[in-house]
Order: sequence, then structure tokens, then C-alpha cells
Amino acid sequence: MNAYTHLYTSTSDPDEHGYDDLVDSLQGAFDDRGRELKREIAETLVPTVNRVKGLYEQIGTDVDDTFGKGIIVFNNACKELEALAMRDEDDIKDTLAQLQRTNKELFEQLKDAYTTRNRLWADFEKALKATVDPTLKALRALPANVERTIGSIEKRARQLEKDDASAVSAAEKKIKGLLGKVSSTEN
Repeated sequence: MNAYTHLYTSTSDPDEHGYDDLVDSLQGAFDDRGRELKREIAETLVPTVNRVKGLYEQIGTDVDDTFGKGIIVFNNACKELEALAMRDEDDIKDTLAQLQRTNKELFEQLKDAYTTRNRLWADFEKALKATVDPTLKALRALPANVERTIGSIEKRARQLEKDDASAVSAAEKKIKGLLGKVSSTEN
């Protein structure tokens, strides 16, 4: 509880505590501070008002009309340039937003292309494996198949040689027999 709590919690008559005397004793300090603030305001505002008043008088007498018109033209040109710059900024913002949308779409397309590429690569590897594995198996079996074929061809060649030798000897016998008949009929 602070020292002033009894001031706002007391139910007794305010006159009993001497508040009126306290307020009256502070009135002088408040009045002094009020006069001091008025003086500070006067010291601050009066020179400013006088300066503004002097400038208005000076504008009326010292300002060149051509200079004033030039200021107005310059001001209008600045406003037009500002409006142009704002339109350019809006165009740049619109273009940036469009580019961001386009980039997003392109990244989505790129993502889809990567997905398709990965799927195609997996399908290619699967098809390659399906083709290469039997081919490798066939290549591994090729030397044995070639040996069997060579053996079969050699066997057939020997058989043909025997058959040819038998056929030649039979043909020779026939020819000799025919020659013998031809010679006997000529005699």
C-alpha cells in the first residue's frame, strides 16, 4: 500500500484532511509552469509566424512571374515523370509476376519431363535386360554349339567321303564294265 492510497479510498469528508489547502498551495506552481510554457510557445511560434509572413510579402514583391511559371512547368513535368515511373513500375511488377508464373509452369513441366525420363529409362533398362540376358546366354552357349556343329559337319564330311569313295568305286566299276563291253563288241 502506498502513501497516497488513503486519498482515494477514504470515505471521510475531503475537508477533514486539508486537501483544499494542498491544492491551493500547488496552484502557484501550476500557474508558474503555465506562464513558462506560454513563453516557450511564444518564443517558438512568433518567430516562425513572422518568418512565414515575411516570405509571403517577399513572394508578392520579389518573385519573378516567369520563374514561377517555370516552377509550375517543372512541377508538372515532375508529376508526369513520376506517373510514367509508376506505370513502368506497375509494368515491371506485372512482368515479374508473369515470369514467376511462367517459371513455375516451366519447373512443373521440367519435373514432369524428369518423371517421364526416369520412367522411360527404367523401361529401357528392363527391355535391354530382357534382350541382353538371352543374348548373353546364347553367346555363352555359342562355343559349345559351334563345337557340336563342327563335330556334326566333320562326321557328315567323313560319311560323305565314304559315300563318295563308294560311289566313285561303283562308278569306276560301271565305267570299266561298259568299256569292257564296248571293247568286246568292237572286236
